[in-house]
Amino acid sequence: FPMDGGRVPDAMSLFSLRDVVARATPLTELDDTEAVLAVYRTFFEDARTRDPALFDRLSETLNQQRAMFSDPEIWLYRRSLDALIMAEGGHRQAETPFYLYYWDDRDGPFWRGWWVTPDEVGCTQYVAFARGHRVAN
Repeated sequence: FPMDGGRVPDAMSLFSLRDVVARATPLTELDDTEAVLAVYRTFFEDARTRDPALFDRLSETLNQQRAMFSDPEIWLYRRSLDALIMAEGGHRQAETPFYLYYWDDRDGPFWRGWWVTPDEVGCTQYVAFARGHRVAN
């Protein structure tokens, strides 16, 4: 996470960070490392020209992750994005309710599991996901 307490510049950046994680997660579940890395790298490169302040924060956080961990690159990117999301939104008390729900196979097996989302069930901006089957009552 940002060591100096730096913040992601604005709410749109926070939305962008959550969006890229949401796009990469199903690919991660498919073990498609190259596709996941392409999503992350494209996001970083787009940030370089569209939002230099965000790119600076992403680069700084990624370098911090590389200094602390020797994990595969895919997890260094993910940790960097998660750290920035938490730095921006993780410290505030929720302004809206969060929804915990189970999603079945209706959209394919890679979406099956437990989700925590703001706003509504099925929201693409999720806080947490755990793959799994529903526990029988």
